Amino acid sequence: MRHARPPLIATWMLEQFLPGRHNEALAGDLLEEFGHGRSAGWYWRQVLSAIATGLCEKIACHRTILFFALLWSAIAPAWIDITAPGKFPGIAESIRHIDWPWSSVCTISLSLGPRLAFIWAGILVYLLVASVRKAHVGLRQIGIGLLRSLLVFLPIWAGSCAITLLVSPLSHLPDWQIVMPVITAFAVRLPSFATVLWVLWGAVLTKSRNGARPA
Repeated sequence: MRHARPPLIATWMLEQFLPGRHNEALAGDLLEEFGHGRSAGWYWRQVLSAIATGLCEKIACHRTILFFALLWSAIAPAWIDITAPGKFPGIAESIRHIDWPWSSVCTISLSLGPRLAFIWAGILVYLLVASVRKAHVGLRQIGIGLLRSLLVFLPIWAGSCAITLLVSPLSHLPDWQIVMPVITAFAVRLPSFATVLWVLWGAVLTKSRNGARPA
């Protein structure tokens, strides 16, 4: 019998992505098999397979959240176009007369505010639909999620803007003229999709662990 420890990173991933009793039983079985001579590669394959299976089960169980996030993010470009700062020239002109750094703060807020309002509105719409369906959603977790949504939205939004700026000089190239609309559409929708999905999924899964029926 071998006494080597299994890969620590694989064990950590198993604990993080598959919490609960199922994880404890599976971890025990894998550890026992590893102790009987299984290789580190075999251990990694089993852990990744278990995580993939668990993720697929969660997606199937909470597919309504995934579909809603996709649907809501699909209309994000229309909302961004309606609330674009260029549509309100009076406000933009007023900001120009404000001293720095408050002028920059106002400009950024004018861009981020409507996007965050759109995301929070989507979360509230889902809650309204869930309440009609008498599904149990963690309202306390939603409140916390609204605050934590900033931690998800801001880096994704900044990354999307950075990607768009990096590839925009290439838009005049023939090959990139086909790819640029896809990149732009992806960059516009990704922050809304990821944030709505993260907040709702986290709230529902937390409520499910407490014994309530998932939405």
